[in-house]
Amino acid sequence: MSQNEEKTFVCNLEDTDLFNCILNEVGEKDIESISQDLPITLDETIINCINASLVICLRNLKDKLETLEVQVKLSKYESGKWIIKNINIIVSKDVNDDLINSRINQCLKFVKKGCATDDSINFSIVKTESKEDLKHYKIKLLELNKWLDDIRDDKVKREKLFTLFKSF
Repeated sequence: MSQNEEKTFVCNLEDTDLFNCILNEVGEKDIESISQDLPITLDETIINCINASLVICLRNLKDKLETLEVQVKLSKYESGKWIIKNINIIVSKDVNDDLINSRINQCLKFVKKGCATDDSINFSIVKTESKEDLKHYKIKLLELNKWLDDIRDDKVKREKLFTLFKSF
């Protein structure tokens, strides 16, 4: 069975459940073909078990994690079957607490055992960079736009800018 497509995406478990997030990625027609070649069938019941277990187990860490997001990696094979390869808890690199990491790992073990998943799905933690507030970028873009408007209205500035670019 050779792999011919791979998808990696993020699901916010506060906004949607894992099954609907996967459904949005693979489409209605392919949702029935998720992991039916494995020793256990990863159907909607198993996916919902993983979702509920993660949400319940990690709810006490919610303030430390900011949002409960998971990264899902799916692989599609020539048979048309989607196989869930990885489910990773996304944690900001700013969270550098061994107790939190230990708690997340315990939750992942609980999910793996409680939902009867085999070793075909890897559960882990993914560290991500914290994202700067987009408001900062919007302000800078507005400033740049104003600056360009000023140049457009001033013939001397326009000619200086043209000369500058012409020299390159």
